[in-house]
Amino acid sequence: MHTLRIVFFGSPTFASTTLEYICAAGYLVVGVVTSPDKPSGRGQKITQSAVKLSALTLGLPVFQPTNLQSPIFQKQLKDMNPNLGLVIAFRMLPEMVWSFPVLGTVNLHASLLPQYRGAAPIHHAIINGETETGLSTFFLQHAIDTGNIIETCKTPIGPNDNVGDLYDRMMHQGASLVGRTLLAIANNTTNDFVQQSDCPLNLAPKINRGFCELSFALSPIDFHNKVRGLSPSPGAWISSPWGDMKIRCGIPVFSSEIKPEDGNEKTPANAVISVMDEANRDFAYTENTRKMVYPQGNSNFIVTAAAEKKIYIQLTDGFYEIVKLQLPNRPLMAAADFVNGLKK
Repeated sequence: MHTLRIVFFGSPTFASTTLEYICAAGYLVVGVVTSPDKPSGRGQKITQSAVKLSALTLGLPVFQPTNLQSPIFQKQLKDMNPNLGLVIAFRMLPEMVWSFPVLGTVNLHASLLPQYRGAAPIHHAIINGETETGLSTFFLQHAIDTGNIIETCKTPIGPNDNVGDLYDRMMHQGASLVGRTLLAIANNTTNDFVQQSDCPLNLAPKINRGFCELSFALSPIDFHNKVRGLSPSPGAWISSPWGDMKIRCGIPVFSSEIKPEDGNEKTPANAVISVMDEANRDFAYTENTRKMVYPQGNSNFIVTAAAEKKIYIQLTDGFYEIVKLQLPNRPLMAAADFVNGLKK
């Protein structure tokens, strides 16, 4: 049986939850390595990582190197004398760091490897419409996210789960999975295995603003998956008559019909679109239907302005009802509040 001396690497809440869990379980953490303090927000207030805050509360030594290969950090690592490394949501470690502990360095990854290797596995799993994902612990080796798997666990993805929902659930499942992994390593009972290499792979690269742009050409379900796969952060966005609009949540409308205000019958979408004033395509409004159509590129935003107070995006083969949205320099708001603020 090994007596573990763990050096912990991590920064966000996803990692701090596990740090607190393993300390409560009695494991010895000889040092915590996290990101340097940095300014954030409009006020540029200096903030500390969630892992640092947890480590200080637990009375653990904290290290915040800007260069993991520097002689100063290499001496600090040697002085810690760890025999196991544990990495969760941290930057890539140089080999001289992950190979230093004699028992190796374990990484917790938020997917069922080898699927969704990369920086944003939770986001991409939802965007791709997966109904199941999971977590894996594995030993680090040269190529990113390719080492031998130690333990895994699965979790379902609901049809309306967003990144925040899944993140919170997997954060606690990951702590438990790491606990089982450490127990196996301590008891020398790991049965790690090589990752499957003969299957088609979905990757999870880092997400940038361009990737977050929504397309009118998407189907309602693909549009919905991308919205929830980028919510609450960084947020999916689309060009609108009111500026670039972030959509935080909504509902796919699979048929080609939208319910009118009375809720008794359905009005064909084409009938709604046909009320546009061809002489003034910037705005169309009818007293009878109480619907306004705002053209945007090759598509339209449709606003029901009476009792419903809803806003729809016309897609290639259906619609998407926006439930919560955010415009530039404006707070997050409900669709009904947005409709109330429109000039008629």
